[in-house]
Amino acid sequence: MIPRPRFTKLGDRLVTWRSTGTGPATILLHGSPQSSRALAALGETVAAAGLTAIMPDTPGAGHSDPLTTPNLTITDLAEALEKFADALGLQKFALYGTHTGAAIATAFTARHPGRVTTLILDGIAAWTDHERAAYRDTYAPPFIPTWDGSHLTWLWSRMEAQSLFFPWHRQSQQTRRGVDLSPPWHLHRNAMDMLDSGDSYRAIYQASLAFDPSDFLPLPKTPQMLTLATDVLRPHTARPPLDQLPLTLFDTPENLHRAIAA
Repeated sequence: MIPRPRFTKLGDRLVTWRSTGTGPATILLHGSPQSSRALAALGETVAAAGLTAIMPDTPGAGHSDPLTTPNLTITDLAEALEKFADALGLQKFALYGTHTGAAIATAFTARHPGRVTTLILDGIAAWTDHERAAYRDTYAPPFIPTWDGSHLTWLWSRMEAQSLFFPWHRQSQQTRRGVDLSPPWHLHRNAMDMLDSGDSYRAIYQASLAFDPSDFLPLPKTPQMLTLATDVLRPHTARPPLDQLPLTLFDTPENLHRAIAA
């Protein structure tokens, strides 16, 4: 069950977030181009472990207003997380992030190590310069609705491709992930998340592509990397500086979620 959204105003900007459970606070950060809805199952497992799972929509994703900062960076998104945590009165909390969320969590912990009790990274990128150049203008094309609804056909096809290939826009035997096509409900949820974000999703992707973990690692608090063996960013864990972090792989989302909650 997906928790109902809550809303917090930070100046002129609206932040949408979800929460479930009671107990010590854990902030869960989603990937792109998703929203906090993607973390519902994990949130339930975290709540069942006696914790409060707090899941904000990243600025510009879901129903959170985007930042107006030009040339958005992961550090900008980490600063936005700081303001959100302050607004909720959270001084210390556990922090989890997946993909773009993992980058934001890393940058936040580098800035505020004393506020993070535990840091878990679930899929984090260490892009090469070649990958950044190759993906910069093609991985996140403009998303502009059209009068005839043809953008919906493109969007559904993209969600299918994104579940089968990495990168999604290079569809070949070499880029095939070796997994089954995601079920329709999962494709629908991701498509709805991207519709909610609109073209704002591009700035978040560009920030994620520019992210370099070497700018933030090592951290005063050693993060744990817990991820699925089939995660598209799994090969990145063997790249420096991520190869210095403890890594545990899991075969199913359920096992991964239980380990995160533990």
